[in-house]
Amino acid sequence: MAGLGINVIAGIPFPAPGYGPRYRELQELIQCNVPGAEVEGFVGRTSSFEVKINEQLVHSKLQTMSFPDFKEVVTVVKDVSDGQAPRQVEKLQPASCVIV
Repeated sequence: MAGLGINVIAGIPFPAPGYGPRYRELQELIQCNVPGAEVEGFVGRTSSFEVKINEQLVHSKLQTMSFPDFKEVVTVVKDVSDGQAPRQVEKLQPASCVIV
């Protein structure tokens, strides 16, 4: 089912422990659920994890200080494959560290 015209781009810092596996997890989830979607990664700013769908920013870790909920990202990609416009990802993953 190639040629859906859906392009998902995730910007991650390099090298950044923990970010590569998260990117690969998101990539795999999207490709398993929306096989025609193109998923690319690129090196971004320190502490970033930016997700764009068809050039529209739908999540910014720089703004939210958290990773997106990957299931919701997949839902947004599915919605775009059904003809809807990309929308912001509202749900976030729980923070993995606490500053005391």
